[in-house]
Amino acid sequence: VEASMGPPAMVWQNKQRQITQLAYPRGPAGYVTFMAYFDKQGKLERIEQVLDEGHFARIKIGMTQDDVLRIIGPYRDTNVFPARNELDWNYGYCSQNLQRMAYSVMFDTRSLLVTGGQTNPDPLFPGGRMYAQPCVPWIGD
Repeated sequence: VEASMGPPAMVWQNKQRQITQLAYPRGPAGYVTFMAYFDKQGKLERIEQVLDEGHFARIKIGMTQDDVLRIIGPYRDTNVFPARNELDWNYGYCSQNLQRMAYSVMFDTRSLLVTGGQTNPDPLFPGGRMYAQPCVPWIGD
């Protein structure tokens, strides 16, 4: 996997120190993150593109930051809202209707547990610029 995709951004190992999962976000503000999953023998089981509505729906209130990272990988940027005791991790993605969108996972700043999530037009493409370049979700080879 590393020979074809390069060094991963994140690595998860089991108790025996065997690699079980690798994260590959694409681009500095990319709309695609690949997760490579390995079986107990260290063989590649599958590779998934995880920045989509289906994976976002798996994020539930009360999850930890590590839980979120294992589902959708490293975030693209963060925001802190002290008055609400909120930390947001932001992810850009291509919606099913080909719009540039941003998904935010919200955490309580004290417990660092998920308090919610929301989807909005991507702020990196304000004022209609979200349509200036094609946004095509990855659907496989």
